[in-house]
Amino acid sequence: MNPGGPERKVVVRGKIEGACLRAQALVNTGETRLVEFRPRHLSADHLPESRIWWPYQRGDHSLYDLKLEAVVDGAVADPPGRPFGIRGFTSSLDEKARRLFR
Repeated sequence: MNPGGPERKVVVRGKIEGACLRAQALVNTGETRLVEFRPRHLSADHLPESRIWWPYQRGDHSLYDLKLEAVVDGAVADPPGRPFGIRGFTSSLDEKARRLFR
């Protein structure tokens, strides 16, 4: 959030097991901005062979550590890291046109 003053450019940098993320946003006075990372924001050393978070009946709950920092006017805000998991699913229709998730 930009509590006051002019519009500011915020650069958000992150790291997940060696893969680097980077995105930026312009934040106006009094505005809170959501910054989303998309695949194009990943460095070349993206996550190889990602470990999936499985439902408890099917496997492990693999977690990654996410480290983020926001840079505004050269000052770095360094919040604590945050664990997260990667899930994947697919869907299809059965013979009665009901949606099935896997």
